[in-house]
Amino acid sequence: MSSASFSTRRSVSPALEAIRLQIRVIGALILRETRTRFGSSRLGYIWALVEPIVHIAVLSVVYMVFMRRNPVGTSLALFFVTGVIPFFLYDKTAHRLSGAINANKALLHLALVKNVDVILARALLELATLLIVLLLLMTSLYALGQMVNVQFDPLIMAQAILLLWMLGLGIGAINAVLNTLIKSWDTVFKMLTRPLYLLSGVFFMVERVPPPFGTYLRYNPLVHGIELFRSAFFPGYGRYVIDLPYLMTWSVGALVVGFALERIFRKQLSASVK
Repeated sequence: MSSASFSTRRSVSPALEAIRLQIRVIGALILRETRTRFGSSRLGYIWALVEPIVHIAVLSVVYMVFMRRNPVGTSLALFFVTGVIPFFLYDKTAHRLSGAINANKALLHLALVKNVDVILARALLELATLLIVLLLLMTSLYALGQMVNVQFDPLIMAQAILLLWMLGLGIGAINAVLNTLIKSWDTVFKMLTRPLYLLSGVFFMVERVPPPFGTYLRYNPLVHGIELFRSAFFPGYGRYVIDLPYLMTWSVGALVVGFALERIFRKQLSASVK
């Protein structure tokens, strides 16, 4: 073995070891977050499944009473599942991360634990939770015969999940920083974003909204994420609405801004946990 290749391996090994160490730290934080959020009882796990089911059931009843026809496809439940779950993926991630730094002040005194670690741990837990809920709901719909003749595209669904999760992670990272610096920020953010459930196409087809309102709705990146997610189950759905570059710009941009803010205000964040 040449001295050059030996030198390269020596220079790479510390970096790889550092990555492995941070992965172990994040893994430990995920386990801690799981115990903190769900506790020792099963009620927390049950609520994670019951909450979206309640939304889907209420929307289905309202739609059947007032509309009396499916907006698209043959399964009303599937239409609402493909609206509620992607919205929750973004919304739960963005909101849960707001308290990530404040809730882990004791751990942040440890040299190995960084702000980014606690943010990523919460975001990954939200992603895993929603994926499990999605799997259970889809399995239930399949068992009930609600997935007949559905042309499912897993790649499109994965793309939508990734982009919506990245958007939630980016906005959540911004929230985590601002909520540490501005004590009332979490309340303000909840008030500002509460209407998003009504404006993101969760329970209606955006392409059927007449202008100029339909045009205004398209400025909301969640519209494009939810439409993209639905198109994985309803081929051709949202083709006049989905703007993938726009959604990607929002998702990547939110990540960049969120982690840039953490880097810029790192000293102030460190001072706040002392």
